[in-house]
Amino acid sequence: MKLATAYRICLALAMAAGLGLAVAAASAEENPPAAPAPQGEAKPPEAAPAEAKPPEAKPPKPPKPPARRFLTEEEVRQLPVFTRLDDASLQEIIKKGKALLGDVKDNTFGYDEEAFYWLLHLVSRLKPELLKPDAEELPFSALLETPSLYRGELVTLSGVYFSREKHIVPALALQKDVPFMYPCIIKEHPADQMRPIATVIVLEDPMLYLHVGDDVVVKGYFYKVREYEGTKGKGFAPMIIAQRLVPAGEAATDQTSASRSAEPGLGGTFSDPGLVVMIALIVLLMIGFFALRLRLRKPPQHGTDKRKPQVHKFRLRRPDRIEPPAGGGTGGAGGGPKP
Repeated sequence: MKLATAYRICLALAMAAGLGLAVAAASAEENPPAAPAPQGEAKPPEAAPAEAKPPEAKPPKPPKPPARRFLTEEEVRQLPVFTRLDDASLQEIIKKGKALLGDVKDNTFGYDEEAFYWLLHLVSRLKPELLKPDAEELPFSALLETPSLYRGELVTLSGVYFSREKHIVPALALQKDVPFMYPCIIKEHPADQMRPIATVIVLEDPMLYLHVGDDVVVKGYFYKVREYEGTKGKGFAPMIIAQRLVPAGEAATDQTSASRSAEPGLGGTFSDPGLVVMIALIVLLMIGFFALRLRLRKPPQHGTDKRKPQVHKFRLRRPDRIEPPAGGGTGGAGGGPKP
């Protein structure tokens, strides 16, 4: 009995071992072993398994903009200096700025806009000769009625100087070239109390050479019609950006000189009165100099006798000549006189 049981157990183990060997052989045929890599060649790295992304990944937050800071004095000094503009460069920049000026709104109070600082920068780079007032002035009413026609154009206004303020230019890029700007108020010339006014932004302090009530002329770029709050309510004034307010007397002198130089027969060297006076002074100094030299070189005259002075002639004795004997003459012995 025991022998039969042992025989059955051995038979079951043998069948299980045979079945395992058959399964191993089948798997070996399906997946053959990889060939060994040859020496000297690097084995290609195995690709890392792809990581599964989270089903709902949120986009990264954009970085915060840097905090605004003001330039130090040393950084301001290191900023580049803009050169003066000629007429060709000026026209090219004017074309580029038309898009900015097209967004300007009239009848508004503030002017803290990109177009304003662009125009302020342009005015600071212009040659002063380009902003000399013209003989033909424009009335305030023309700018108030059709502001879009004159926006970004050079105009000449005249009026009475009334007041000025002083402000630091907030645009950091302009603080080196334009540290301060001076908003001024000028009134039109008519004598009535309800005179219209104009706001003029200049780069030179007018209080250094003007007094309230002085007549002024200004040539600058028209920016917009600005709203302001007056003692009798709201009002509207044309706004100009220029370099300086010119006294009326100085403007009249410049216009007269320009008209004289344009007239035929008055051009050339002698058209400037100051130059003529300088040339005449130099000629007088040269005449005085040569007259003084001639006076110093003339010998002085002593006494009143103008006759030619007599010169006494001395007879010189020759050392090799024999002197006659004492008594004189050429007679006989004794040196007596010759008979």
